[in-house]
Amino acid sequence: MGLFDKKEESISSNLSSDKTPNPSVEQLEAEFKAKHGIEEKGKRGRKPKSETLQDELVKDLYKPSIWQEVSALPFNIRKAMTGDEVFELNKDQKESLGAPLALIMKMLVEIDPKYLALTVFFINLGTIWTEKEIIYSMKKKKIKNAKIGT
Repeated sequence: MGLFDKKEESISSNLSSDKTPNPSVEQLEAEFKAKHGIEEKGKRGRKPKSETLQDELVKDLYKPSIWQEVSALPFNIRKAMTGDEVFELNKDQKESLGAPLALIMKMLVEIDPKYLALTVFFINLGTIWTEKEIIYSMKKKKIKNAKIGT
């Protein structure tokens, strides 16, 4: 039973009847930072990023004109597949699609940048895949027409 006696002693010593107040969380954090050489402004060895600099770097990313072509992609694909001009979008139609898409992309970055990366990946995947399918379809059609012509 000696083990139980030691635990009781250690518990009672931790719960001393000392009336000295415990240090506050702020005091403990300050002591920790001082001990480990962490500055108050940011992490050790790193300067905090300026939000204005970050905003400046990505401001062009959210221009509606950038997203107009992306939003017109399904129509461009159909035009390429069918050859019909009815699928060609005019300037107003592209703008009406590009502006909200730019806002959506900005919202996705604010929620989590991974969503934007995922969206761009799938757009690129769809674009490349569709392009390859169109080329393959045209190639098959040429072969079929060449066989019929001989």
